[in-house]
Amino acid sequence: MIERVADTLLDTGLLQLGRFERQGKPEPLRLSLEMLSAYPDTLKLFVEAAQAVVSCETSDRILVPSSAIAFGGAISLLSERPLIYSRGYGEEPVYDLVGAYNAGHSAILISPTETDITAGLIAAVSRVGIVITCSVLLVSMYGKSHHQMAAKSLYDLDTLIMDLGSRGRVPARQAKLVLDWLRNG
Repeated sequence: MIERVADTLLDTGLLQLGRFERQGKPEPLRLSLEMLSAYPDTLKLFVEAAQAVVSCETSDRILVPSSAIAFGGAISLLSERPLIYSRGYGEEPVYDLVGAYNAGHSAILISPTETDITAGLIAAVSRVGIVITCSVLLVSMYGKSHHQMAAKSLYDLDTLIMDLGSRGRVPARQAKLVLDWLRNG
């Protein structure tokens, strides 16, 4: 399954290796999981993997950041749990969070990567009384969450890059560069 996911991300361009800039800092990769809905077969791969995790969790709702609205809709339909999503504008929670919820509802937070989970989103959810019971990352970029929230990862970028390099899908030198960056920042 790792090979299939790695190949699909690379072939669709959702994972690009090269020289990119993010917030003024150079990065050797670009991962664009917000574009999953443009590739239905790829979206389905991730939804199926997430469904296995989500089905084992008890919660009232599915919660996603603005970068995962299409994914959230798909997993909401399959799990038969209402979707709450952040519009991503940083407004007061009553305006930013879209969905049917009440204080005391529990939610599984599903995010493309750690970088999509902002302290603002977590604070907003807490302010309206939603309890996050579990956090799921589609792809873990750094092996841990930046916000000290324990997260289950469907796939680790480290593993995907190692797979692509070992099979010659990307040059070994480029894979090493990306792996060094992921591990050392």
